[in-house]
Amino acid sequence: MRRLALAWVTVVALALPCRAEEAPRPLWEYGLAGGYLSWPEYLGSDVHLRAGLALPYFTYRGERFRAGRDGARGVLISRDRFSLDVGFGIDLPVSAREGSAREGMPSLPITGELGPRAQVALYHGLKTTVTLRAPFRWAFDTDGHNVGWIADPDLLIGGEAFYDGLSAYVDFGAKIASASYGATYYGVAPAYATADRRVYEAREGLHALYATLGMRIAFDEDWTAGFYGKYSDMSAGVVADSPLVRRPTDTAFGVWFTWRIGRSEADEEREGVIDIIETDGR
Repeated sequence: MRRLALAWVTVVALALPCRAEEAPRPLWEYGLAGGYLSWPEYLGSDVHLRAGLALPYFTYRGERFRAGRDGARGVLISRDRFSLDVGFGIDLPVSAREGSAREGMPSLPITGELGPRAQVALYHGLKTTVTLRAPFRWAFDTDGHNVGWIADPDLLIGGEAFYDGLSAYVDFGAKIASASYGATYYGVAPAYATADRRVYEAREGLHALYATLGMRIAFDEDWTAGFYGKYSDMSAGVVADSPLVRRPTDTAFGVWFTWRIGRSEADEEREGVIDIIETDGR
């Protein structure tokens, strides 16, 4: 039930609009969101999780507080081409199921991530936006442990296509993490070493490079659908030689739809680069 609930949150996030257009969205809206997702249990795992759901959603786009595709966040600074916010995200739990790389090791609980994110609009025109994003977050789990820090700098390019109602984006980025974060997901203590799983001490540094492609089509004001695919490569990362990394390259994908049932009369108040583009699965 916990996994289904978290998968539902992810599906709802995927169903929120991906856009680069100037037209304001409603301050709040609600409706039905659904889709099908496939993603690795953790980066480098050979276990893929899959979920298909259709449940109600509600989203809010206030001037200083927003809850949507990129999670819940508070806006600190909003200028012409620069913004700074503080956001919160969730990582799914990791099991130690039989046959997996973590068999016999402790399962990992839900992990929360909290921290600032800076955005700089490098280009905005001709229905295209190029944005440099630099999130930095501290991670902690539901057992009260400090997991470490994570940084996910990326370059996001998005815009409207030639067909009315069709928009797309491509995202190139890197995942960098502290030694304690690496130890949580990829370290092997002597007590859990086996003949097939050697002792491993993780280091701080680059974990993976990734590229994401997403597309959305609006059939009318209330019905939208789309998909995204994310390719990750850990081969150049500092934890690529961990015995818990069974697949150094991997792909996650999702297809989604949203049916907006109701909306506010008031529009959002948006400045600068805040929400010029929202992405799938960040």
